[in-house]
Amino acid sequence: MKHWKIIRLVIVCLVLWIALEKLDSRIFSDFTIEVVEAIFLVQPLIILTSLTLALRFLLLSNSSRRYLFVFLKANILSVGLNFFLPARMSELIKPIYLNNKVDAGLSRLTASTVIDRTIDAILLACASLIAFINFFTFNISKTIISIIMIVSIILIVIRFQNLMVALLTKFLGPRWGRFFESFIAQIKRSLQAGVFFQAAALGAAAWFLSFVQVYCFLSVAGKAPISLFDAFFVYIFVVLGAAIPALPGGLGTFEGAGVLALSQIGFGFQEGLVLAVGLHISQVLFGLLGTAVILSMEKIGIANLIRQIRESNVVQELNKKE
Repeated sequence: MKHWKIIRLVIVCLVLWIALEKLDSRIFSDFTIEVVEAIFLVQPLIILTSLTLALRFLLLSNSSRRYLFVFLKANILSVGLNFFLPARMSELIKPIYLNNKVDAGLSRLTASTVIDRTIDAILLACASLIAFINFFTFNISKTIISIIMIVSIILIVIRFQNLMVALLTKFLGPRWGRFFESFIAQIKRSLQAGVFFQAAALGAAAWFLSFVQVYCFLSVAGKAPISLFDAFFVYIFVVLGAAIPALPGGLGTFEGAGVLALSQIGFGFQEGLVLAVGLHISQVLFGLLGTAVILSMEKIGIANLIRQIRESNVVQELNKKE
């Protein structure tokens, strides 16, 4: 048993070493003491954000709050393994990891994952509109109208769900039709219980904490002072960059988006690159270290988890009865 623990620890260390090797070591030579300080300074905000997101997922799955720490570990694994798994596949780590640890059931956990991501997509759309509209020309009325349009589209889709199901079934097949129907049913149950709005509020709180983290990092690590809106602009850019399903963990796209945003607010290329890399490290450090600890202490069987993700059929799971 002890030998297996040592082997797992060696594997975890090897994975972390590979992750660090993906980054160009020459960039680290330009790191200042301020960048390093900023990376560690924002970790409490990262932990608090992770805890808020874990509470949101627990709420959506209608699980007991005594499982909050288990949901936190699931969120940590999702963040840490996203650094290695392509196309946001690590999101499915959460329901599969939690399936044998809580009494929610895989169907509900999978549906909750989809709603969880939908809330983030809505928040990202609203935040992006605010950032881009106000960056070029501040117009609060256009911002409000854009947000109302997004909410209206969502409500229209829910209202005409039967038509949407028929269209999806016709053009994409019956599985997608059943998936959408079950997904809307889950949202309606959440709306009726008031859970959806509570989850959206927790999501907004998590996004706010994440924005504060970016602002604090840039304020400490940057050589020039930065305004709240400039930090918000950078925040939206790096979130969009990380969301692009290119390399695992948003590698490259995160840094590229960060450099582009920072160059728009007066930072040079080299300093922008260092800040973007440092910001990315600050956001994944807790997840990577937490994942290493969890993998070394629990018999998770990461290869088995990945196999289950690849073999899982989300459409079928969402349509299974508890």
